[in-house]
Amino acid sequence: MNGFVEINTKEIYLKIKGLLDEKGLIKLWKKSQKNHVYRIKSGFVEQSAQELVLFSEDEVDAKLIGDVVFMSFVFRGVNYFSRGTLSECPEGPKFIFEQKFYRYEKRKNERLLAYPHLEIFLLAEIEDEILQPDNVVFLSKEKEEKKKKLEEDQEKALKILKKIQSELGDGLSPFRVIDLSSKGVSLKSSKRYLDFFKKKLSQNFTVLIDGQLITVNNLNLVYIVDLFKRADEPHQYKIGLEFDECEKLEKIINEKIDESNFLYDVTRDKEFETIFTS
Repeated sequence: MNGFVEINTKEIYLKIKGLLDEKGLIKLWKKSQKNHVYRIKSGFVEQSAQELVLFSEDEVDAKLIGDVVFMSFVFRGVNYFSRGTLSECPEGPKFIFEQKFYRYEKRKNERLLAYPHLEIFLLAEIEDEILQPDNVVFLSKEKEEKKKKLEEDQEKALKILKKIQSELGDGLSPFRVIDLSSKGVSLKSSKRYLDFFKKKLSQNFTVLIDGQLITVNNLNLVYIVDLFKRADEPHQYKIGLEFDECEKLEKIINEKIDESNFLYDVTRDKEFETIFTS
């Protein structure tokens, strides 16, 4: 069933209770419509998991009240789903469950889409490296502010590079990660580094993710793709690399995948909707 596993009332009650205690995020949406993400301020849930009363930091959209809505949240790196009716009550918006609850089972070796929402870097030791941030790209989506934003982001990239080198030593270059799995990565690079990746990569590399440094071993080049260049952007290439499977990296990636999908990707939400239409 597209990775969705039905779970019992006891399990979902404990997860929702934990979510309330941690004041986590909850997502509500109507079928085929835009989702709304709310930070929980307080709330309570019945042990029978029939009703959830929640108080969010932002007022719940009135268009969701009185209608059937889908609900999802992430707790301890796992994505949970349900459907029900949202009603307005004196104590706050009340979500009345339909008594069907699901946990999403992650597929093996899923890739984490990092760019542009997450700042993840592959660090490589390159001899005689000049301190330049041209392989770390941050781009504005607003056309009229693009030039100014690009200059600000290049300055930010340079600060990141200086911080990395001050902590880990000179000669380390950060490459902005596009996507990442437990045994492979794709990244952005300027032309000047292509020869470095084309040669045999005998050294170990380091992944900077979520403030942690994780070593990956035995990197091999898989592909180099010339990315489409616009006039206001530096010429960039997409480089694909594979390496030995890393369990420590896999654990962090799995948590990040659920968080990232929850916030930025509606694919899983659409899959969940099909459970009630099939």
